[in-house]
Amino acid sequence: MNRLLPLLALLMALAVLPVHAAAQSDALEYGEQALAAMDAGDYDEAESILRKGLRAFPDDAGLLMASGQVALYKGDFRTAIRRADKVIDLYEQAFPAHALKGDALSISGEIEKAVEAYQTGLEEGLDAGLYLGMARALAELDRIPESTVAYEGFLELEPGAFEIELEFGEMLSDKGLPEEAVRHLARGVKGLPDSIEGLHNLGVCLLNLERFEDASRVLDVLVAKYPDFPPGHFHLGVALEGSGDLDAAVNEYKACAKLDFNIPEALVRMGRIAEKQEDLYLAEKRLTQAAMSGDIESTVEFASFLVRNKRPRDARSLLTRLKRMHPEHPRPHYEMARLLRLTGAPVEAREELRSALNLDPGYADALAELGWMELRDERIGQAEALAATALEADPGHGQANYLAAVLAHLDDEGELAETFLSKALAAGVEIPAELRAAIEG
Repeated sequence: MNRLLPLLALLMALAVLPVHAAAQSDALEYGEQALAAMDAGDYDEAESILRKGLRAFPDDAGLLMASGQVALYKGDFRTAIRRADKVIDLYEQAFPAHALKGDALSISGEIEKAVEAYQTGLEEGLDAGLYLGMARALAELDRIPESTVAYEGFLELEPGAFEIELEFGEMLSDKGLPEEAVRHLARGVKGLPDSIEGLHNLGVCLLNLERFEDASRVLDVLVAKYPDFPPGHFHLGVALEGSGDLDAAVNEYKACAKLDFNIPEALVRMGRIAEKQEDLYLAEKRLTQAAMSGDIESTVEFASFLVRNKRPRDARSLLTRLKRMHPEHPRPHYEMARLLRLTGAPVEAREELRSALNLDPGYADALAELGWMELRDERIGQAEALAATALEADPGHGQANYLAAVLAHLDDEGELAETFLSKALAAGVEIPAELRAAIEG
């Protein structure tokens, strides 16, 4: 917690709450001594001074508030709440006290009660601190529309609070609202152009919206300012790859891997690009390096490469080992199913897909793969059910949309088939020209 919070609390209390003039100078002496101790980081000494002050001046708002903030800093939430409640009982329009109480309740995990405390304070009058506390508490409760209103209330009162713009944008991004997040992150970065987190979060949000050129511009600025920040290079590589500049993307992935070998996805992406460029030797080298990190996803990517490139014995050996080492992970079962299907063992492939779905019933890759197998065996109803479940789990899933397009075409639902087809194409699925023409025609 910021060491200046008790100082701010005391100053706010003295500015907002009435203090008896005769006692003010003596109480302030205790307050100044306590603040000096806080500024030195000695909260035990500050607590001792404030206790003495409160014995002499038990109803002094500033001392009560500073004591409450010290208690909050030390994790004594009950004392912080008692101090806030006493100020609220003694004085009208005690904005800082309602904020202190809300903060103590929020940090101690009583989020609903914290919201009530902030709301009570706001009913007495507008206060930026109350709005901010309310916004954070509501975000914790996933009440995002209400949290948004509270953040906006804070920013109306504090329009230059760029750190909070960035915090607000990051919250919106975390909650899956990248378009709204970009707006606030951009404002925050405009006010704080050297913020490494702000630039990075803005770039990642733009990536999530597939605005690759905009993301590249932001992330270019980031890596120019902070060339030793590995995630900046990694995400700039993703942006460049998304816009089709594969050579530049590889350079950024290399820079990322050189700075931090513990980001194996950079190596995985270099391997995929090399495979796309038909440099299988380099692809295997990069994917082997990624697998050596011990990261399961990277190792499964290497196994998937082996499956695609018709090395069944190596793939089977690696996937068998992964299943044994990570029994809770569905993807090795999925990749093993693909291998078994390609090598002419459909019964065993189905068993592996069912194992994957037992571990994760919403695993869209496995649902779509099993759906295709059902379609090939002319079990249309089962294929439709699996496609629907896959799309419910991941509406943008390429193979699930492709499967749904074919099924809709077979049912003579031309318009619906075209809708699914467009989503499959948007996801990068390669569809034979004849089939595409048949669905679109």
